[in-house]
Amino acid sequence: MSKTKIKIGDKNKINGSFIGTQNIEGESNKKSFTDKHPILVILIIPFLIGFILLFPFWDSIVKYVGNLFK
Repeated sequence: MSKTKIKIGDKNKINGSFIGTQNIEGESNKKSFTDKHPILVILIIPFLIGFILLFPFWDSIVKYVGNLFK
């Protein structure tokens, strides 16, 4: 990144300053939804898992596993 010499008004100079930044390596500065809202994701996932576990077919799976250990 090159330094810039800026002249503002009469005899006001800024030497050796960086003006803005550029993404030279081509990396994206965009964040994913989970990076932007981690708490929201932490709250949504348990509710989704709980909703899935409410379905009645889990009852037969629990009985099958219970019978394996009798």
